[in-house]
Amino acid sequence: IAIITDVGFARAEGIEVADSVLLGEGAYIDFSACTDIMLTRKIVAMCKERGICHQVLCEPSRTHTNNEAVSIAGAGVRTALLGVALDGMHTPSEIVSLDDIKSLSSILLEIAYTPKEQL
Repeated sequence: IAIITDVGFARAEGIEVADSVLLGEGAYIDFSACTDIMLTRKIVAMCKERGICHQVLCEPSRTHTNNEAVSIAGAGVRTALLGVALDGMHTPSEIVSLDDIKSLSSILLEIAYTPKEQL
């Protein structure tokens, strides 16, 4: 199992709603053709059970992250992609929310303490 972390576009003027997440509304969990659907669903369910603030991002094909390379390594690796919204991506004034970072940290901690067989 590999958990990939990244940043995604924060919703803003000129950014497509389908390609972005809300700043300050929790980490995002990405559903993609390149992520493991069962692992991703279990992470979403875990967040709901434990009251961890999160968002869902759906990307129909590629995630444009290291996820693609990791998922096809060797005999294949089950991957999930988590991230936080980033406002002003690729500018000198990039901004993330501390609440989103805390949410991501909580999700990663829960995953780390979950026995591999349950993921």
